[in-house]
Amino acid sequence: TTEIYTLSLHDALPISGVNIHSAHGDADLGSNNCGTTVGSPDGAVGTMSGTSMATPLCAGAAAMVREYFAEGYANDGMADDGKKVLASGALVKAVMIHSAQPVKTEGWSTGWEYEAIYPNPRTGYGRVELSSALFFHDTPFQAVYRDRQEVSVGGHMLFCFRVGTSEDGAEATPVGQEFRVTVVWTDPPGDPMSFRPLVNDLDLVINGPHSSTYLGNTITQTDETHGPYTVRDSSNNAEQVRISAPSEGLYAVRVLGTDVVATPQRFALVASAGSIQLAESGECVELKCPNSCSSRGECLPTGEIGRASCRERV
Repeated sequence: TTEIYTLSLHDALPISGVNIHSAHGDADLGSNNCGTTVGSPDGAVGTMSGTSMATPLCAGAAAMVREYFAEGYANDGMADDGKKVLASGALVKAVMIHSAQPVKTEGWSTGWEYEAIYPNPRTGYGRVELSSALFFHDTPFQAVYRDRQEVSVGGHMLFCFRVGTSEDGAEATPVGQEFRVTVVWTDPPGDPMSFRPLVNDLDLVINGPHSSTYLGNTITQTDETHGPYTVRDSSNNAEQVRISAPSEGLYAVRVLGTDVVATPQRFALVASAGSIQLAESGECVELKCPNSCSSRGECLPTGEIGRASCRERV
């Protein structure tokens, strides 16, 4: 038997918490804290480090995401009272994870450098940078948000995206910008004594041009027969795919209900690229599994929309 490597992301999003400037009081009601020097006893601003500084930054970012949807920006990047959305917690989390940018870590011999793979056990998906995920009319990328989607055990949902080209086939914008997809769901309460962290296990699978396939969170393992290969994530309630240099064309983004005990399971999805359009799902049906899943799984039937995906044999 082959042991499957799992990646449990307890710290999915690192937030700055070192040397943070924040409001500071001296407990003197008569001083008004009007000092101008940061960190001085009479100053109105102090410098602190720790989770007490990181947590409010994270909470404030989440509040800004919720406000973005509540003011109707999500449709076309402009505030619109007619397009207001009450975002679920899953959508707020999906946007924050989707916004993540590289983080430097210190190695034993290499010094400070950026992690090469995301997510990873040290920095999760990366640091929050909301300007990378919230689409406005003047941002250099486009984004699609979907909330409260549902999938049941053995079921699926297909999102067909046209990346880098317009509907008539003309190039819309340079395709070089990253194509990123994030899926998040609020998992039901589980048994604290169980070895399995998830109750409902969903999988993000993307089939793209040139028979390319991507699995959520890009967990790899190696065996003597096949060498390194990617396996599905069965430990986390968030999955992401990053394609740094996407080819122009259609991408079939599928969310599979691999093991949904408490059914149905709702989820949120965020997708972004330099140019991205949501196409009719029927346009992505013919995207096939590459190399018959390389003999490590089965290619789900392509006769139904959303079923052309590799799944591990059990």
